[in-house]
Amino acid sequence: MRSLIGYLNVPSAQTHFFRLGYSQSAVGAKVLAMRWTAFVLLLLGACSAGNRESFKTLCDSRTTWPVTSACTECVTFAKMPDCKCYAHPRLSACFGTLGNLSRDCGEESTRCSLACGDDCACLDGCYATEASCKSAAQVHEACIVDSCEAYCT
Repeated sequence: MRSLIGYLNVPSAQTHFFRLGYSQSAVGAKVLAMRWTAFVLLLLGACSAGNRESFKTLCDSRTTWPVTSACTECVTFAKMPDCKCYAHPRLSACFGTLGNLSRDCGEESTRCSLACGDDCACLDGCYATEASCKSAAQVHEACIVDSCEAYCT
């Protein structure tokens, strides 16, 4: 039985490797590995080029936003799952980061954050107890700020 690669007449990775001028030596493999590593690092840098401010700074800036219907709608819709029942441009923009926040923060951090309300210093203290939680909170807050700042300032 022919493999799918043979059936589609696609050269194997090994053939492609040799066409690029690399030998079967370990040096050729290292050169290819270094190029792929550089590509992956460049890609990761481009994908994570979001807001780099601290959670507290982002939270403090968000709490200065005026309470308007456009702003409140944006923040609410950004946290909602995509349900096709609403037509808001920011619908579900931060739903993934909200899921990461729920996943990365333990029960104690979650309980603590619910008791804080909109007190950014209190929230920052709750999230600081777990490194993954603090990172997820910063990413989520940055998503809200980046997504809704135009609606809220």
